[in-house]
Amino acid sequence: MKKKVSLLIGVMAVLGCGHSSDELEPWDIKPNSGNAAPVTIMVIPDSGTDPEELSAKMGAEKAAADLSKTYGLRINIQWAPPKSNSADSQITALSQAESTKVNGVLLDCIDSKKLDGVIDEVSKKIPVMTYDNDAPKSSRF
Repeated sequence: MKKKVSLLIGVMAVLGCGHSSDELEPWDIKPNSGNAAPVTIMVIPDSGTDPEELSAKMGAEKAAADLSKTYGLRINIQWAPPKSNSADSQITALSQAESTKVNGVLLDCIDSKKLDGVIDEVSKKIPVMTYDNDAPKSSRF
């Protein structure tokens, strides 16, 4: 339940942070106006098979569907579990966030010492938020 609530807050927070100047800003989005480009949020859990993480995935997808309906825009969740339960796998997934053109990243950080620098770099262009396990010395929001 804690992860579902965190992901819902994260989805809403990422929607409120615009980094791309060639897209509509969040304050330009009018409910049910249909004037906004789709929003894609990458979720990087600490594991792709843990039942708690799979519950978090369902919670993020439900929050995206509910917010899509409320605001009249398409919100997509891109589930990006690491290939192995390691910081190195999360670094790979996080590094791909920019090239896949997502609007924000939610990360369940495995090892903040290893991920801080990558979070700092990615967050210069894409909002990054942690959930469940934090990276307090990074520039995540």
